[in-house]
Amino acid sequence: RSEDLRELGLNGVHTITDADAFALANRPALEGLSLRGCKSVGAGTVASLVLNCKRLQKLDLAFCGLISNEDVVAMGEGLPCLSHLDISDCYDVCDEALVRFASSTNAHLLSLNLDYGIRFTDVTLEALGHHCINLKALSLVSCCSISDGQLGTFTESPCGAGLSLLDISYCKQLSDSALRCIAANCTSLQTLKMNACKSIEFR
Repeated sequence: RSEDLRELGLNGVHTITDADAFALANRPALEGLSLRGCKSVGAGTVASLVLNCKRLQKLDLAFCGLISNEDVVAMGEGLPCLSHLDISDCYDVCDEALVRFASSTNAHLLSLNLDYGIRFTDVTLEALGHHCINLKALSLVSCCSISDGQLGTFTESPCGAGLSLLDISYCKQLSDSALRCIAANCTSLQTLKMNACKSIEFR
């Protein structure tokens, strides 16, 4: 039965609108939804998820450029089971929304992908380190506002100690200082990606 649907993937279906997503997401049992690259979905989709999908655990909205700060806050406050979120290249999302999201999801959040985020800074890392103590995977590809100092502080938090995957590829401003902090503090790390980090010289 459609109401028993647990996982739904509609990646890259550009014709999907908020109205379509509302009908598709009206599935109380839904635990995983991927709308990656569905460029026409935005606030209406998030509103329907918050209203109807309280069991949602995994949500992929990467490259959905209409996702706003208000949407990120609503997901944090309205999806109590959310543990995996991908909002790569949701370019309007900034520190204020991510700080509120982190404080709402707290220990539930296990995986967060913020690749290509251009409007958030060290403030977001500080909030994640403080609130999301069970975070296991963090992706920050091409997030050029993250500094050595705050990444170091993040790795020293309980969140950093439990991290198993960290991707800082194309964060060209990060240096050997960041790498030393990762090596010293991320004791559970299994996967580290730092492709094209040209300021890291392994000295």
